[in-house]
Amino acid sequence: MPDPVTAFPWELLGRLVDTPGGSFDVDAINRVGDLLTTHLEALGYAVARHPVTGHGDAVVAELTAGGDGPAPTLVLVGHSDTVWPADYDPSWRFTLGGTRAEGPGVGDMKAALLLAAEAGRRAVDALAVRGLGARVVLLVIPDEEVGSVASRPLVDRWVAEADLCVGLEAGKPGDGYVTSRGAVGAMKVEVTGRAVHVTEPGGVNALDALVPIATEVAALSGPEVLVSVCHLEAGASRQVAAGRGFLEVDLRADDDEVLEAAVDGVRRIAARVADGFAGEVVVHGGRTRPGLPVERSAEPWRLLLAVHGPGQVPFGVHERGGSDASTFAAAGVPTLDGFGPVCFHNCAEGEYVTVESVERRTALLADLLVAWVEEAGR
Repeated sequence: MPDPVTAFPWELLGRLVDTPGGSFDVDAINRVGDLLTTHLEALGYAVARHPVTGHGDAVVAELTAGGDGPAPTLVLVGHSDTVWPADYDPSWRFTLGGTRAEGPGVGDMKAALLLAAEAGRRAVDALAVRGLGARVVLLVIPDEEVGSVASRPLVDRWVAEADLCVGLEAGKPGDGYVTSRGAVGAMKVEVTGRAVHVTEPGGVNALDALVPIATEVAALSGPEVLVSVCHLEAGASRQVAAGRGFLEVDLRADDDEVLEAAVDGVRRIAARVADGFAGEVVVHGGRTRPGLPVERSAEPWRLLLAVHGPGQVPFGVHERGGSDASTFAAAGVPTLDGFGPVCFHNCAEGEYVTVESVERRTALLADLLVAWVEEAGR
């Protein structure tokens, strides 16, 4: 096995990690896109950039192996945005030392993008030697952390063409992969009142609607669904009625129907509060991602176990977190997620990936892609 420290483009990873950016940071997203484009083209990929309004460019890189028989389309799906804004903590930067590489977004998912690029190249080279055809597509979305709503048309295009999807979300400690996911929703309730000083008549305080909505919506949580209100903004000063405000709702459930029922519950609560409110209440959003049924991962999981070899035994996990891979799975595409390097403290301060898992999972992903094409040609 190649030395994971010398074989992987760690310097480039450092530049990517030290360019964090939230989903709406167009400049940061495009700087990441520039770095990826240069690297991917050097590996032989044909790269196209697709502007996504308000978010920066999606990057689509294709590498083709010509050969006899069917040529499956193998989509590796990831994202360039991070949960960390560019100005989060300038002192927290990429570090590589010993057994780990640390930094904001290193696990979710800058390291995984480079892992996938190399794995795709290795797979295409191996398939060419075998005379087998395939198309490897690396799809990098700029707005995944906010539900990929603006990127959905591009995602749907590749859903229609994919024969296999591999999601590049972070690997789990102990060598876990994501074999199923729950459904995810995101909603926003906007309230318009009338800003008037509290000593004068005629004021309509947006908080008079937002507070009961937030309280009742959070109470929708139960054993099968998690409904959270973690972001609410309203008002400009303590002595003036809040003329405008909004709250955001996060919804997660293991079942699509349960998630939809919770979405309907949010709408009913907002409508009931609006009936007794002198201002305006508007609800946006709903389900952003379907679940990833475990049966969709069965075939790629079987092949992963076949190519894994001796050593640590991989295991599958269920997650309530969202992923673009779920969109592929919902359309019937065989899908396996969590193929990024093993990550600790994912989306938390101190986030790091293990160095050994980078090369190991690069090789495993390449082997999985080759095995999938070999089976398709039988």
